[in-house]
Amino acid sequence: EQDQIYIDVDSASEVADDAQNKTNQQNKSLLEKKMEAVHGSLAGHRDQIRRFIHLVLAAGFVAMVIAACVLNFHRSVGLLVISLVTMFFLVWDWVMERYGNWVWEELHPIKVLLGRNWFWIRWIIYVLLLVAVVCWLALDTAQQGTRQLVSFFGLLLLIFLMMLFSKHPFRWSWQTLFCGIGLQFVFGLLILRTTFG
Repeated sequence: EQDQIYIDVDSASEVADDAQNKTNQQNKSLLEKKMEAVHGSLAGHRDQIRRFIHLVLAAGFVAMVIAACVLNFHRSVGLLVISLVTMFFLVWDWVMERYGNWVWEELHPIKVLLGRNWFWIRWIIYVLLLVAVVCWLALDTAQQGTRQLVSFFGLLLLIFLMMLFSKHPFRWSWQTLFCGIGLQFVFGLLILRTTFG
């Protein structure tokens, strides 16, 4: 009997909840109905709205870059270069998303050829880069004097000390070391040798 009473009470509360929901739906104001219609419309046109907002923002950015270039071109070169590089990568992503599979299928023979000879190609590139840097340093040192080699030998001393005091001196990544030194070299050239830097 108690179970029957609980079931009757539960069914009575469900009926009351249903009646309350129906009453609430009928009592919705006109504003709430309009807001629901607007939300439905926005959800249905989400892609078009997003595309329109992106186009407006892109047009505003292009207008800003053009205005900066017209007003003072020398000061806006950095902004122009960054904008062009960004545009290149956005177009690249778009092309790869649409036509990437076709491009990789067409380039498959070249990929196979490079894959078979990649070890030698990589070492040839490393040697050519090293020779170019050494030649440039030799010519630059001949013009500027030997004082600038002090920082280069300081860098070599730092690497030697790291190897000397390391627990495992030859188990660290040579690629990381050379990439880090190369980045320092490139940033040093940009900062010290160019007015832009």
